[in-house]
Amino acid sequence: MKVLQSLRDKGCYPSEWLADKTMQIGRAFDAGLLTRWQHQNAEQGLRDVMDEAQAQEVSAIIAARTKAEASSAAAEAPAVNGSAEKPKKAAKPTLVMPTPPTTA
Repeated sequence: MKVLQSLRDKGCYPSEWLADKTMQIGRAFDAGLLTRWQHQNAEQGLRDVMDEAQAQEVSAIIAARTKAEASSAAAEAPAVNGSAEKPKKAAKPTLVMPTPPTTA
């Protein structure tokens, strides 16, 4: 609902939503659920709806989330022989873009 309200009131997608979708696309690609073409196409689709100021804001949100996740993972990881193991995270929903039809 927030997305629709932002589109109606401001004429753009919320930056938090765009950052979330961008991160989901990255995780899907890292997990092997998207091809390189799908990943690039999906990210480009998100970049296309942002102006320069919003793109910078989205990048800052992603950087803050990444830093927070890294700090949280390091704090939660138990020490084993002096080294910390990265805890496994539960799978999060991902945005999957359809592949283009191939011509024979």
